[in-house]
Amino acid sequence: MAELILTALLPERKLSHIQSFLEDASQREVTEETVKRWLNGLQHLAYDIDDILDALATDAMCHEFTKESEGISSKAVQWHRAPIF
Repeated sequence: MAELILTALLPERKLSHIQSFLEDASQREVTEETVKRWLNGLQHLAYDIDDILDALATDAMCHEFTKESEGISSKAVQWHRAPIF
C-alpha cells in the first residue's frame, strides 16, 4: 500500500534517487554501525506507516460497506411498505 502512495506522490526520478541512496546505505551498513541503526529505524518507520495506511484502507472499506448496507436495508423497508394492489 505504501509503495502505491509513494509512486503516486513522487516523480519517478525522485523514487530512483531514494532507491539509489538506500542501496548505498545498505552496502555501508556492513561496516558502519550508525548506518545499520539508521536503516533499522527507517525500516520500523516504514512498517508503522504501512500499518497506518492499512488501517485507513480498512476503515474506508468498512465505512463504504456500512453505507451500502444502509442503502439496501432502507430500500427493502420501502419495498415492504409499498401498497399491494
